Amino acid sequence: MTDAEPVDTLLRDLAYLQDEAEALQNVISAVPYDEAPPGGRSILEKIYAHHILQSKYYRPTMEKILFSADRVEEVSADQFMNSRDIGLDDMTDVNDLLENVEKQRSLLVTQLSNLDIKDWDRDGYVDNQTTTLYDLAAELTARDRALMKEIAEMVMAYQNEQYSRRELNRKKSRQPGEG
Repeated sequence: MTDAEPVDTLLRDLAYLQDEAEALQNVISAVPYDEAPPGGRSILEKIYAHHILQSKYYRPTMEKILFSADRVEEVSADQFMNSRDIGLDDMTDVNDLLENVEKQRSLLVTQLSNLDIKDWDRDGYVDNQTTTLYDLAAELTARDRALMKEIAEMVMAYQNEQYSRRELNRKKSRQPGEG
């Protein structure tokens, strides 16, 4: 049985994405968020894919587990994403996307905050394995952390690249007789 303390911690962790999305709005315009690194996804694409996972997989799966009288069977989050063509659709404004992420997360946290402690142990089958509502929320939180780490690394790499370019240009401009 799931205890109240781990649930409270999990809810705080889930709510943290709202804060991160809000903070990201303040710095995102300073980086090329829509440029993908070689062989990877752009920051915008990563946020959008996470938004799709949250709104089209995790939340509906949690709702099915909570409200369905029938046995709930779902594929894993990775299988769900692999079966979809994650295009940006019309979601090219990063600030609108981040606001949407915040809104969706707020709704999810509110919904989960209102559950009885026993509801966290309700289960379904994900990828043919028993998974509780708590397990799904913890998995989503782990994905949140991984996403924020990836974005921070991309932002740092860009900032370091910009710093190196400025230093190189500064050194070039100090060399007499060249140009």
